[in-house]
Amino acid sequence: MSSSFFPEMHDLAKLVDPKGSFPTTDGESLKVIEGDGPVFANLDWSRLGIEDPSKHPTLQAIVCAGNGSEALRDAAISPEARRCLFLLELAHRLASPFQARDLPRGGQFNPVLYKLWQPRFNSSTRADPPVSDASSLREALQAVLSPQKASELWERFASFMEVRSDRDFRPFNIASMLSHSLLTRQFYRALDRKVQALDDPWRLSLDGVEASTPEEAEEKWHGRLVWGFVFFHQQPRVPEDLKVFEALKNCIRDLEGKFEDNVIACVSNNFWLFLPGQDDAELEEVARIFTSQGFGVRLRYQEAPLAVLGQSHAPEFRINLLEAMASELQRLKFESERRKAELEESIEQDGKSLSSVNRDIARLDEEFKRLTSKKTREANRELYRLTLERKKGIQNRIEAARKELERIE
Repeated sequence: MSSSFFPEMHDLAKLVDPKGSFPTTDGESLKVIEGDGPVFANLDWSRLGIEDPSKHPTLQAIVCAGNGSEALRDAAISPEARRCLFLLELAHRLASPFQARDLPRGGQFNPVLYKLWQPRFNSSTRADPPVSDASSLREALQAVLSPQKASELWERFASFMEVRSDRDFRPFNIASMLSHSLLTRQFYRALDRKVQALDDPWRLSLDGVEASTPEEAEEKWHGRLVWGFVFFHQQPRVPEDLKVFEALKNCIRDLEGKFEDNVIACVSNNFWLFLPGQDDAELEEVARIFTSQGFGVRLRYQEAPLAVLGQSHAPEFRINLLEAMASELQRLKFESERRKAELEESIEQDGKSLSSVNRDIARLDEEFKRLTSKKTREANRELYRLTLERKKGIQNRIEAARKELERIE
């Protein structure tokens, strides 16, 4: 990926307040987003103090809001910019329906995120766009040209992006601008890692399959969405055994390091990847990260043309994936409930054993006070030591079971 291209910034226009004061070519209010037309259509770039956006891929991405098909038809576009916008178009098409179905616009305009399970993100929540005048817009656009400043800009605007929906109309305002931007970036990076440039600057290749437009690529190029579940067969019995969870975390970190451009999310012992192409060696490498450390891993994936993986005209993929996940999660729920019952029974039985051992220790204490023979006292002391060891073992089992029970709950 070009070190100065930031695909996650493609929706920067959504940070801009259209009612703010900006220099325009026609003296009218700034046209932040005009349907499917260009963003900032009447912005006077020279008065703003920003170079021609056609000279920088990230600015071009912002102007087309991630939909670069029109810009790609420009014969004057540079090979670098063309590759960036080509892959961004694909990543954007994958990311948008991945979060919410791409249905026709309708309903009440509301750019605020709404989620049933997050009451604080509701229709009463209001967040003013942070870019409200020429100075703040200039600063934002200049920042996207610098890796250091772009990172700072991202952190500054993240809180607004978290409550600003990617879609502007109910009931489709269910995915945040932040999650959409991050997902677009991840799809872009995964594609950028695998797609090869050709001598012909108008064509790109994935696994030897060439394409000259995003539309052609999403029909001819394949990809995989992978769901992984990591497990182990042993049951922790003592506190030392809980180190297995640290080992699991280390494997997840290893996965995130080796496939940092592909990992969509990791939750506990579950992970999701996007793997462009049809390379089985990548799946084997993913599995080997866990199996080499003694873990088992179950990989379930859907392989299809990119158009099917991402676009709303093929919702059956997402239905199949969700059904598979639901089935697996249901199985895990039953296993957790069974294991929880086993642990509770084990804790109860060990509790009784501990009470019995405590009575034995109290009895041995009383006997030791009455004994006068040195030989008998030595035998009593050895029996006392063994009983304490039994007590410690029971306590360790109870502690391990309680910690596992807390993790399950």
